[in-house]
Amino acid sequence: MKRIILIALAGLSFASSAMAQEFQSSKLKWSMWGISSGDGLRVATGTDGAVVVSRKDSPWTGRVLDGEPLLIATAIANGRDIFVAGSTGGFVNGKALILRSRDAGKSFETSISGTGATIYELKFHNRTFGHASGVDGTLLRTTDGGNSWQRIATGTKSKLWALHFFNWEFGLVGGGDTPWQNDDKSSGLIRRTIDGGKTWQTVHAGQNRISDFSFVDDRVGYAGGVGGTLLKTEDGGKTWTHLPKTPLGAIVNAVAFETPACGLIV
Repeated sequence: MKRIILIALAGLSFASSAMAQEFQSSKLKWSMWGISSGDGLRVATGTDGAVVVSRKDSPWTGRVLDGEPLLIATAIANGRDIFVAGSTGGFVNGKALILRSRDAGKSFETSISGTGATIYELKFHNRTFGHASGVDGTLLRTTDGGNSWQRIATGTKSKLWALHFFNWEFGLVGGGDTPWQNDDKSSGLIRRTIDGGKTWQTVHAGQNRISDFSFVDDRVGYAGGVGGTLLKTEDGGKTWTHLPKTPLGAIVNAVAFETPACGLIV
C-alpha cells in the first residue's frame, strides 16, 4: 500500500506536494517536530526517537533510535552529516542530546549527551560552525563540525526556541515561556549579540513566545511565535515591528521568507 508522509509540527499535520513521497511502512505514529533539507537530503525528526530520511528521489524511510529520545531539531552540515537534537527526557526536564550521522541516517553516534538542558533548535552555518539552543537559556556552539560543543552565556533563563547567526560575532536568540510548560505566565523575547555572545541586548520583549527566525539578507528578517505573532526587522534585528497576526492564530512554529514579499509560515 502506498502512503504519503505527513509531517506534523507541534501536532499540526500537513502534506506538501513538493515534498510528499511514498512512505513504505505502517502509518506514521509520531509527532514530527524538526525538518531540514540540503543537497538532495531531507530529514524529519520527532517523538519516540523518530528519524525519517529521504535522499534525492528515494522514498522516505523511517527508524526509531535507541532509547526513543525526544528529537525536536535537525540540521544538515556539509550536505552529508545529519545532526538531530532534543533530550533524553521531556520538553522541559530532559537532558541535552545531540546525535550525528555520517552515513545519511543509517547509523548515529553521540555528539553530546546527558549534560545541560533539552535542545529546541539546531543550526549549522557552514561545515564546521553551528549552534544549538534550548531550555534555561541554553546556547551551545561548535567550531569543529560537532565534535565538541561549548556553552555560551545568554543572560537569560528563558527557553530559547529560535536562533540565527549571521557570522561568528553577530547573532540572535529568541524564545520565552508558556503556561503549558509549567510556567506562571506567557512571555517572549529576542536577544542580540554583536560580539560572539560576550554581551547581549534584549531587542524585543512581549507576551508571546518566539518560535523561529527567517532572514532574507543581513538586514531584513522575520520572527514568528505564539498567538499568531509575526515580527519584522529591517535593521538586522536591532528593532522589531509587529505585522498583522497570521491566520494560524494560535501559534507560528516556523517561518521561511525568500524575499521581503514572499514567505511561508506553519
